[in-house]
Amino acid sequence: MTTLRTICTHLRKNDKKMTSLRQWGNYIGNAGATALADALKKNTTLTSLSFLDNGIGDGGGLALAHALKTNTTLKTLSLSGNNIGDIGAKAFAEMLKTNTALTSLGFNYNKITDEGAQALSDALKTNTTLRELVLWGNTVVSTGNDRIYTDSLL
Repeated sequence: MTTLRTICTHLRKNDKKMTSLRQWGNYIGNAGATALADALKKNTTLTSLSFLDNGIGDGGGLALAHALKTNTTLKTLSLSGNNIGDIGAKAFAEMLKTNTALTSLGFNYNKITDEGAQALSDALKTNTTLRELVLWGNTVVSTGNDRIYTDSLL
C-alpha cells in the first residue's frame, strides 16, 4: 500500500510528469481503488490508467465510477482481470451518462453479466465520447452483446 499512497500523493498534486499509470497484479482491492478514486477527483493530468489484476470488486468500481463523474482528463481506463460485477458496471453506466472525457473503457475478464452489459448499453445512447468498450471474458451472452452492438449503431 505504500506505493499506492505515493501514487495517490502524486495524483493529488497534479504531477505533470504523471500522465499514464499502469499497475498490474498488486491486489489493491476495494480499499486501494477507493484511495485511487479520491486522488482522481482532484487530478487534472492523468490521461491513461490501467489497473489490471488488482482484486478490485464492485465497491472499488463504485468509488472509481463516482470519481470519474467529475474527472475531465482521463481518456483511457482499463480495469481488466478484476472482480467487477453488475453493480460496478451499473455505476460506470451512470458515470458514462455525464462523463465527456473517457474514450476507452476496458472490463475484460471481470464478472459482468447481461444485466451490467445492458446498463452500459443504455449509457451509450447518451454518451458521445466513448469509442471503445471492451467486455470480452465476462459472462455476457449474445443478448447482452447484441444489445450493445445495436445500441451503439443508433
